[in-house]
Amino acid sequence: MAVVTPDSIKTFSIGDLKGTLAVFANTLDTADTWASGIPGIFALIPVQNDSVTTQASTGVGATWSGSTVTFRLGEDNTAVNLIVLSRS
Repeated sequence: MAVVTPDSIKTFSIGDLKGTLAVFANTLDTADTWASGIPGIFALIPVQNDSVTTQASTGVGATWSGSTVTFRLGEDNTAVNLIVLSRS
C-alpha cells in the first residue's frame, strides 16, 4: 500500500455535478490510496488503461471514504484513469 498522486487531473461539469478525471501511471498496486481532497464524492468510475498479462489479471475497482480513494487491481503496476463524480 502506498499513497499515490495522479500524473494529471482535469475537471469538467455535468449539469450541476462536478467531474474529475485523474490519470495514474502504470505504477498502481492494490490498496494504494489517493487523498483526492474532493468533497461530496458519490461515484467512482475506474478504467484500466494498460495491457494485462492474462485474462485473470484484468480488472480495476475503487472505493472511497470521505475524499480518500482506495484502488483494487487485478494486477500490480496498472495504469488507471479514474473519473470521480461529486456534488461540490
